[in-house]
Parts: sequence; C-alpha cells; structure tokens
Amino acid sequence: MLQGVNLSLVKAHNEAVVINLIRRRAPISRYELAELSGLTPPTISVIVNRLVLEGILVESGSAPSRGGSLGGRRRRYLALLPDSRLAIGILVNRTGCVGAVVNIAGSVQTIVNQPFGTYLAELSAQQLIAGLDRMLRGLLEHTSHVKPHVMGIGLGVPTWYPPDIDWQMVVNYLGQYGLSLSFANNAVSAALGEWWYGVGEVALPALYVFFGGGIGGCLITRGGPVAMPEFRPVELGHLGIASGGPPCYCGGQGCLENFIGHADEHHGVTKQHNTMQYVGYALRSLCHLLNIQTVILGGPEVTIVGEDLDELNMQLSGLRRIDPIGLCFGRISPENLALGAAALVFQTNLTRHLDSAVPEYH
Repeated sequence: MLQGVNLSLVKAHNEAVVINLIRRRAPISRYELAELSGLTPPTISVIVNRLVLEGILVESGSAPSRGGSLGGRRRRYLALLPDSRLAIGILVNRTGCVGAVVNIAGSVQTIVNQPFGTYLAELSAQQLIAGLDRMLRGLLEHTSHVKPHVMGIGLGVPTWYPPDIDWQMVVNYLGQYGLSLSFANNAVSAALGEWWYGVGEVALPALYVFFGGGIGGCLITRGGPVAMPEFRPVELGHLGIASGGPPCYCGGQGCLENFIGHADEHHGVTKQHNTMQYVGYALRSLCHLLNIQTVILGGPEVTIVGEDLDELNMQLSGLRRIDPIGLCFGRISPENLALGAAALVFQTNLTRHLDSAVPEYH
C-alpha cells in the first residue's frame, strides 16, 4: 500500500505492477492478478478492461471457476498481443548510438548501429542530431507499414557529460517525427530494460549497476526502476570511499572512479588492480543504506567485471549471514541495451499516470 503520495502516482504504480505481472506470468487470470498484486478485483478490472479495449491484451482460453463443481463464472486467461504495439529505442553512448524497433514482448524487429566517428564529448548538438536523424530514418523504414502501432521513441542519454550538448535542442528536433518522446539517463533506461525483459523476478529492492562511461546505478523497487531528481541515476562512481582522496572531475574528492582506473568521456572505464574490491566497498555502503536484496551488473562496459565476479561476490556475501545479497549479470547484452530505451516508451504510454521520473515530450 502506497501512503503519502498523490493519486496519479498510485495509479501509475498499480498499472506498472499489473502490466509486468501479465508480461511475466501470462496466461494469467484476473483472479490471479489480484492475488499476486495485492490489488482489489475492481482495480484489476479497470486496468485490464482498458488494455483489452485498446487491443494490447487479449482474453484467450479459460480456467475452471473457483466454485468447482458448484459452478460459477469461468476465469478467463489474459496475455499480451506481442505486435499490438511497437517502440523505437535509441541508446546514446560514448562513441555512437544504437537503435532498435522492439515489440511489446521484447522481440527486436530490427537494429541499427550509428558510429559517431569521434567521441560524444566532441560533438555539437547539431552533429548529434544529424546522426540520430540518419538512424531514425532507417528505423522508420521498417515500421512504415505499421506506423499506427508505433507508440513512440525512447532515448537513453548520458547526463554527466558532455556539458556542451543541448539535450533540449535534440528533444525538440526529434519531435518533428510526430511520435511521443520519452527519455532518461542511460543507467535508468538500462535498468528498466532489465526489469521489463531481462533478469525477471529477483528479490527486491535491487540495485542495477551500470558500467559505461563511468559507473552509475538505478534502484529497482516493486513498481520498477526509480529515477533520481533531474533524471539522474545513482552516481555510484562518485561515492566517496577515501577521505581526502584524489580530486575528481565531478568536483569531489576520493570518488570510486578514481580508484578503479581511468573513467572519462573518451575512454570509459578501464580496469586496474583491485577494481572490483573498490566497487565492492561502495556497494556494501549502498546495500546497507537501502537494504538491497539483489545487485544486477550491466551496461556497455560490463565486461570489465570479467573474472573478478568472485571477488565482488565475496565482498557482498559477508554483509549478511541471514538473507544474503544476490549478485548476477543482467540478461540484456551490451549490444541490445536499446531494449531499455524502448521500454521507456511502453512504461510511459501504458502507465498513463507515470510521474516525471520518465518524462515524455510531444
């Protein structure tokens, strides 16, 4: 039960919970949805009826009634119609962008890679727009016959750098395509992709750790990923782990990224000795503070973990003798992280009352 929040956020939470239960448990009945979600049957009916009316859900097959031999209405099964809705997801990273057309079930219809030919930090907003424009034209060619089913464009972007790119200019330009635009930080969109299409049901709350152009993160609760103010992720790489340590480009001192190797807009994260030991120190603090149950590792540079997974696991396993913390790699490969950007579209449009954690532009 959510308390102390407005009605719009309660509706968003409830819709997100129901949609994700249907995605993961289909075929599933209304009765089972109420039982698993803790929501009342009338609330379930309102959400389900809207999705059926819009052609996103289908009722197919039935289960025996709860009354058994005494009769009663048979329970109808619900499932998503995979190709009823499509989304275009684009992930912008240090050296290029990757875009994909994805259906609501997470099946990638087509994928396009667009290298910048240089580093993102060296591009102007106009140059970035030109690259995105070429990519979008290619992706839209694959959806021309089903454009009414395209719900929008999702854009995953870095927020710490480069400071000279006017993201609002990028957003305004993309508006010419006539599709709704949802955007979030890369770590948040990648975490959303894992929640929709990746690791599935893990013990919550979970922390998604994003390796790419630094180290970020995103908290995942029962209602999904939680974005920080101004759409920033959990800045795991800028947790101070040493008093009076070396200065960091963020303005602080003793930040994690200064101890794990070189991390900047040109080179990303480069591994050095004891990298995972330092990451483990930072994760221990967050896990204690937020009562994290599962840590999920992902991002375009997650291969930095490599053979040191055991070291990281050892750092976390000593935290709790009872109720130990789970550790796993995300199931979405670095090549398919645009799935998270596509999930931004579905999350925003299917949960109509979603708050500003995932903003939408028209």
